[in-house]
Amino acid sequence: MKHIDKREQRFITRLTLQDQRLIKDVYPSIEKVEIEYTMKHISVFGKSERSNTLIYAPNRPNVFEIDCINRECTQEYFDLKSEVRKMITLNISEKTGVMRCQGKEAEDHLEQSCDTILDYKITIKYKN
Repeated sequence: MKHIDKREQRFITRLTLQDQRLIKDVYPSIEKVEIEYTMKHISVFGKSERSNTLIYAPNRPNVFEIDCINRECTQEYFDLKSEVRKMITLNISEKTGVMRCQGKEAEDHLEQSCDTILDYKITIKYKN
């Protein structure tokens, strides 16, 4: 039997609980959602940084999550679904923002906040 660590098990559980509908079924007017981001985490062990661009096609699940760069984080991810939903409701094409991770540094450091920072830009392309 394959050993699964706690983080991987929580990820599997998270997937089973998520909205399994496709973007095209929830938001038929959307051609694509693009999320550009830079994530920064500073700890006593050093600084970590990651930048990426994620493209969500209409045939993808209606899930807009980005894993926290801190592998020990108790929150594990940033959820941008509510930001995307607000943008679509208000017919907004572009939005930038900053989120601070709400998790704790690690399971054995629950008194210390993770504080990973996510700078993001969401671009939504609507169908004509």
